[in-house]
Amino acid sequence: MKCAKCGRESGLLRRKCPACKVPFLRLYFLIIIAAIVVGMGGLALLGKFPWPAG
Repeated sequence: MKCAKCGRESGLLRRKCPACKVPFLRLYFLIIIAAIVVGMGGLALLGKFPWPAG
């Protein structure tokens, strides 16, 4: 990932920039979206969707 403040490149799984210690918010958004996708995939496999089947 690239730091928005200083522009330094860092690894994908770092939580903060090693130079200026600014947290990478994109990592948290990616984790939340991945958790939602995995949860919905699990519900789809079980056949229990949170909305009525049409």
